[in-house]
Amino acid sequence: MLTAVELREQSRIYREAARSVADDATRRRLATCALALAQIAEAVEGEGRFEEFFKSTKLDRLLAQVDESVRQTIKTLLRERQADPVTTDRIRRWRMRAEELRMTADGFAIPSAQQTLRRAAANYDNLADEAETRLAGGQTLRDKAE
Repeated sequence: MLTAVELREQSRIYREAARSVADDATRRRLATCALALAQIAEAVEGEGRFEEFFKSTKLDRLLAQVDESVRQTIKTLLRERQADPVTTDRIRRWRMRAEELRMTADGFAIPSAQQTLRRAAANYDNLADEAETRLAGGQTLRDKAE
């Protein structure tokens, strides 16, 4: 289940990426995604549960304020993260997303943009690693910390 904390983390990733990009259009799009995710996090916190919020018209009203490409990016992200069970297919998608981010980072000339994208890729790899450990019945890093 997606939480307000996870949404805020995604918002932070988009915000950092926006700061690192030189292209104005890309910067605006990333910043808009960051703002929309932060607003969704705030609304989810007020709702209490993401499932109800995702099914409600409140999400559509929030997303109506952004352009279509940003709307689709956010809906895809939310849909991907909404389902509870972690499957091998989801792990594979996280690995693919991490690789895409690394390839995108290679295309940037600005070191800070590269670092931000590589950090996001590492986060996806960590998600996949943790999920594989859980599926195998092993302890996750979070379990070890407790």
